[in-house]
Amino acid sequence: MGLGADYFGVLAFQSRNKFFIVGSPEQRSDRRVLMPEGLLPLLYARHQQAGDDLSPDNDLTNWKRVMRIAQLAPLAEAVPPKLYGGTERVVSWLTEELVDIGHEVTLFASGDSITNAVLEPCSPQALRLDPTHRDPMLAYGVALAQIADQASQFDVVHSHIDWVHIPLLRRLGVPFVTTLHGRLDLPDLSGSFENCFVDAPFVSISNAQRAPLPQAHWVATVYHGLPKNLLKPNFAPEGYLAFLGRIAPEKGPETAIRLARAAGIPLKIAAKVDKVDQAYFENKVRPLIDGKDIECCRRDR
Repeated sequence: MGLGADYFGVLAFQSRNKFFIVGSPEQRSDRRVLMPEGLLPLLYARHQQAGDDLSPDNDLTNWKRVMRIAQLAPLAEAVPPKLYGGTERVVSWLTEELVDIGHEVTLFASGDSITNAVLEPCSPQALRLDPTHRDPMLAYGVALAQIADQASQFDVVHSHIDWVHIPLLRRLGVPFVTTLHGRLDLPDLSGSFENCFVDAPFVSISNAQRAPLPQAHWVATVYHGLPKNLLKPNFAPEGYLAFLGRIAPEKGPETAIRLARAAGIPLKIAAKVDKVDQAYFENKVRPLIDGKDIECCRRDR
């Protein structure tokens, strides 16, 4: 070992050509640790690719540290969602990929979620489809209590629930990062942000998302990914455009209709309408739907 290096005893096992480490975060993340050739697999996890040399070496570019990661998901929908739910679907894809490459992931989500990670249920089922659950803040209180009890077990907590977790995790001293999935141009957000959240680390889903809050502590931009075989190109288009999502001002259905008409291409809208957006749909969107060039197949769940 190199001069001044520390050595930690660790326990490892191999599964599906990946090495998994059992030990404290300090044992697995201390950059002063230098291991002789042959023991390097005990500190690193490698995702084998076709053509890789099966003999471990000291080339650290081919190795990844195993991390213990907590994913804190919204409770409105299951992960993945059974019907509509964009954020929960992204959290599911991210969680499953982290598990697949060998990380130890715990998902804090509704009890009807399906995952290969360790599931920590924070409510019996997704709140939006549960008519018996009248107080969503109670469920989020449970989620925060569970995170607080287990925070020391994780190398990092990745939250997708906006702002409510930030004061707690900041005081617990656990490394955490937040991905914001909602609107950032709300008029009352900037002042509250300056007072309470300006030092918290955030990940943006695009560089453009940062514009309403340039003062935020943006640490990275990570675009949404999706399974590579989920969608296939259609080389025989059927002659129409599609709008998929939720009828809401921030989703831009009016813009989609305007563009479709300008292009002279029919538009089919498949979307849900939440109660909060019902008036917007009736006053702004429904008058633009003619049932011919502009069709709408809506659902309320």
